[in-house]
Amino acid sequence: MTYAPDLAAIATQGDFPSFSARLPDDESFSLQALTFDKSYSFEGDQPAKIRFDIAQTLYTGSDNAKVRLDAFTLTGESSEQNGLFDGKARYEVQAVHSSDVNLGKLSAAFQVSRLDLKAFQALTGQYDAILAEQGLSDDDLADLDDRDVLRLREHLFELLKSKPSLALDPFVWDNGEGQSSLSATFDFVRPDFALIDAPSDELLMQAVGQVDVSASVSKSMVAKLYAQMMSSTEDAERANATARMLFDMYAGVLTRTGLAKYADGVLTSAIRYKDQQAVVNGTTYTIPEFLERLSLPDL
Repeated sequence: MTYAPDLAAIATQGDFPSFSARLPDDESFSLQALTFDKSYSFEGDQPAKIRFDIAQTLYTGSDNAKVRLDAFTLTGESSEQNGLFDGKARYEVQAVHSSDVNLGKLSAAFQVSRLDLKAFQALTGQYDAILAEQGLSDDDLADLDDRDVLRLREHLFELLKSKPSLALDPFVWDNGEGQSSLSATFDFVRPDFALIDAPSDELLMQAVGQVDVSASVSKSMVAKLYAQMMSSTEDAERANATARMLFDMYAGVLTRTGLAKYADGVLTSAIRYKDQQAVVNGTTYTIPEFLERLSLPDL
């Protein structure tokens, strides 16, 4: 642990050569070469930062099945200004092995913006109070009556006042043959207070100001993954051909309904929800029209 000369900042570093634990049901978990670095500034608007690196993570199941993560990295930073919290984190894994099969590399980034910490703590505190009133623990689910729901919604409306936002941007999976990704952003707003006792589905529609979702799926990636999964029961060439045929079949349905576009072996879709409407790949639908398109025919 180190301090800046003027005590305006603090940094913590550490490393562990290895760590292992025996889990219930004869499962085990181990880490190799773990390092971490955390820094925090007491002055100005510098964000707190953290980084974890793990050379290898190994999980062994009770049936001796193994899942191994190579070169796992977590980076994150957070800041607070005027009671509003902003934070982001990014995860990367250079290789995921399942039963000695390399499934490729993964990465994901998460972000939260404008979260009112005081309002969030008040909301969770109110729920804890309801649990206590019912003699329940944190592991239980409260049985909420209309009065309880109203108490929680009052705090929820205060939380939504700052227009918080949550994002997954993006999740990426690359297995060497292709790459697929998913991004999603949820922007929230505070509904009119007259809706505080409205049905939950109506309240949710009003609380979500905008949702953006985009995805891309590579046919080559899916074909390789399917062949890897079926390697014990089907030869790789046949499995690859089967996967490509199924992919084209589903891609055809999705493109005909307007839910996706297909070009150069990649299926893509971009959806935005705003003002009680859904814009799908540039075409605007009412919510009932959009839900109708989601009801795909059986294949």
